[in-house]
Amino acid sequence: MAYVTQADLEDRYGIDELVQLTDRAVPPSGAIDPAVVARACADATAICDSYARGSYLTPLVAANILVVNPYACMIARWLLHDDTHPEHVEHGYKDAIAWLRDLSSGKVGLPDLTPPGGDSGTPFGVAVSAPVQVFTAATLARMPA
Repeated sequence: MAYVTQADLEDRYGIDELVQLTDRAVPPSGAIDPAVVARACADATAICDSYARGSYLTPLVAANILVVNPYACMIARWLLHDDTHPEHVEHGYKDAIAWLRDLSSGKVGLPDLTPPGGDSGTPFGVAVSAPVQVFTAATLARMPA
């Protein structure tokens, strides 16, 4: 599941900006190129996963994607700008990467999704297993000395 979609980018940055960034047709078509957007979204998701992977099971669950989405949007926007990045886009990208570094190092975290009084079912919980006890006080008392 992608952490950012074309709809997210349209909502945050507007259709006109996405047309300018993705319309690579000659002559220009005046429309968003969904393949270009999809590639930037997939790359932004992969970048987010590369930072989250050390502390979280990836891909992230839907509730945590809501937290990561704004940062993934900033990264996707930066990727769409290719070679030249306006200052505000560069600043957003650097903020997103700084947040992801903090996530990776544990300075910030994603919401605890453990249900109240329940096990999260994630591999990061504590689990204990042991074989059946062979030697008990009763079996030891019956053994010849």
